[in-house]
Amino acid sequence: AAYFSRLGKGKLDINAAATFTDTDVKNINVPTALAEQVLPGESIDDVASTLFNREERNRLEDALPRTKGTLGFRYSQDKFSIGTRASYFGNVEYKPVNSDNDETFDPKVLFDVDVTYEILRGTNFTVGAYNVFNTFPDEHEKDANRSFERFPYSRRVTQFGLNGGFYYGRLSFNL
Repeated sequence: AAYFSRLGKGKLDINAAATFTDTDVKNINVPTALAEQVLPGESIDDVASTLFNREERNRLEDALPRTKGTLGFRYSQDKFSIGTRASYFGNVEYKPVNSDNDETFDPKVLFDVDVTYEILRGTNFTVGAYNVFNTFPDEHEKDANRSFERFPYSRRVTQFGLNGGFYYGRLSFNL
């Protein structure tokens, strides 16, 4: 949704968006010929569980947030504009093969901000930050999921990136 209004000598733009998803794997179809090659003598269900175990199912069902939303504001006046955006990422779940190592990562909100100055018509200079408060995902709490401390953050599930804040300056031209 988007809305704009005159505010003082400038213009205020407001935008919002949300996504709600719910993915469930209902069936796993394994061709008989493949089942016979992968695990000869095993049932189709056993082969399906081997090829598409609970960790693989997790990648489709719970590895991405089921809820995501953004709310942004931009105020423009004369040659200046300032924008800010809050992005909400719902919780995610990590379900490895061993259910003793299941973990849930809490929801997070990231904030972005930018300021733009129009130097000349069609030429702008912007400074800004994505994830201005340098928010990181939750770390794994279970040692087995950290893989000898090589992966403090999940490499299997993620709400957003692992690099923290990104700060920038940008010069743009409209031709």
